Amino acid sequence: MSSANRVISNTGFLYAKMLITMFVALFSTRLVLQALGAEDFGIFSLVSGIVLLLAFVNAAISTSTQRFISICLGSGDSEKVADVFRTSLQLHLGLAIFLAFLLELVGLFIFDGFLNIPSERMAASKIIYHFMVVSTFFTIISVPYVAALVAHEDFWFEALIGIAGSILKLIVAVVLFYSNGDRLVLYGALMAGIIVINCLLNVVFAIVKYEECKRIQLNVFDRRLMGEMSSFACWNLFGALCSVGRAQGTAVILNVFFGTIVNAAYGVARQVSSQTSTFSVNMLKALSPLIMKSEGGGDRQKMLYLSMVASRFGYFLLAFFAVPLIAEAPFVLDVWLKTVPDYTVIFCRLILIGGLVGQITIGLQTAAQSVGKIKLYQSVVGSLLLLNVPVSWVVLKMGYNAYVVFLIAIFFELLAAVLRIFFLRKLAGLPVGQYVKEVVVRGCLCTIPVVVTVLLVQLFLPPGWLRLFSVVAVSSVTFCVTIYCIGMNGREKKQVISIMHTVPQKIKARMSA
Repeated sequence: MSSANRVISNTGFLYAKMLITMFVALFSTRLVLQALGAEDFGIFSLVSGIVLLLAFVNAAISTSTQRFISICLGSGDSEKVADVFRTSLQLHLGLAIFLAFLLELVGLFIFDGFLNIPSERMAASKIIYHFMVVSTFFTIISVPYVAALVAHEDFWFEALIGIAGSILKLIVAVVLFYSNGDRLVLYGALMAGIIVINCLLNVVFAIVKYEECKRIQLNVFDRRLMGEMSSFACWNLFGALCSVGRAQGTAVILNVFFGTIVNAAYGVARQVSSQTSTFSVNMLKALSPLIMKSEGGGDRQKMLYLSMVASRFGYFLLAFFAVPLIAEAPFVLDVWLKTVPDYTVIFCRLILIGGLVGQITIGLQTAAQSVGKIKLYQSVVGSLLLLNVPVSWVVLKMGYNAYVVFLIAIFFELLAAVLRIFFLRKLAGLPVGQYVKEVVVRGCLCTIPVVVTVLLVQLFLPPGWLRLFSVVAVSSVTFCVTIYCIGMNGREKKQVISIMHTVPQKIKARMSA
């Protein structure tokens, strides 16, 4: 299978998972919010978020392992792949034990006098925290196995696991809705259970499928490789922790200044942002192994080209859904949640705008991972993003509104995008002029007509289902036209035309066979 067809096939598997999980997540969130109430939902978002946001840390260290495995696969060194996996498993076992101990230690202090949680719900909050620590332990141990799955591009299994997990979450939401006990504690236990089950399934699949995952000798150490991978993982972890610190720091600041009701709004807004960005995340996920294998095979020009493609089309995929959602957020949230917590609309809009800004350079993050020289990159860019927390604290202390926190986040996201372009020019010789032309300019030129047409529809139609459908239809058509006419170069247009001719022929051939 060619690289292009493999990417399309893998993206298709991930999109199928995304469509199902998005629908289930939106429906189950509504049930959970109704079952728990705004206050308990806010408590769960706050407490579990302290641990669940380690999913970003998990993604970072998983990327580290995937990077080394992909580089070895790209260079054709199968023996090195086994060494990398064994070393990665040793690192993650140690990390899982350390983080579980650290989180339990931190848990002794954050609940007493720091978090703004009603006293009658304090015991339930602590129980949820312990459940999340357990799920985090299993998640970290499974990281090398998941990284092997991604490096080998077996995304069909990941899609299957994701769909199964989302169905289980829907079942949990229904069970919760009809439960008579402490629903908050029950929800925390069942959600942790789903995470553990998913982890174990990934481990079993990798052991059965990949040679490097079988018969691992944990008592054999490669000090040089251990040092190299540890250094890379630590700096990658630093960048992830900065992102986690920014996101969870924002949650804590909002809690301290405004209470759990605003945390409920923030939790809903993050859920909307997460589901909306899934299209672009899946596309990047399908491209990442190919980007890293290109670098491992010594083809840096191809690596940089694929990174630009990932940034441009990642932005298009996010904007395709984000623009109409930003425009119609009040109506969509009202239909979805029935009872919309205060600040939810403005939080959703600003978080989505910040996501669009970050998406402009999303492919450069994978390019930096591929090159491997990430110490200065992660320390500068990560620290810049983390500045959002202290600056937000100062601004809120001055009496500003809660939504100003997200305006500050957009500003720092813009600065980070500029720094990523600068660093990739230094690290890998990124042609800045070409990047600006191919990604930034094309992205803006495709977005402006869509925004204008959406505003025109809103000008002539009152809020409601007709305006929502009109906005979605007009923005979709306008985006498709502008992306093809402006957003794609000649090479990409030829590939699209070729796919449009080839797919119907394959379908016809199979039907007649």
